[in-house]
Amino acid sequence: MKALAMIYTSMIDNFLKARTLRNLSKLSETQLDDIGVSRELLAQGIHAFPWRIQHTGLQQATAPAVLAQFKQAAANDAHQWSRAA
Repeated sequence: MKALAMIYTSMIDNFLKARTLRNLSKLSETQLDDIGVSRELLAQGIHAFPWRIQHTGLQQATAPAVLAQFKQAAANDAHQWSRAA
């Protein structure tokens, strides 16, 4: 039963990767560059997942990292405003 569950999970995972691959393949080069995805890796299929461009040295801030910094700054501002009141 455990082996069957693993096979099922793998099938679902591959289905989701294939769907994501199709959607990413529709994006322009500029859009792919903006999100750090390689068209060459996309061409290799689901086995090249996660299709990310590997950078050396300093990396550009990712959207989640920028969002986390923004949320932290907003929380700090809210805390300072509540202390001032």
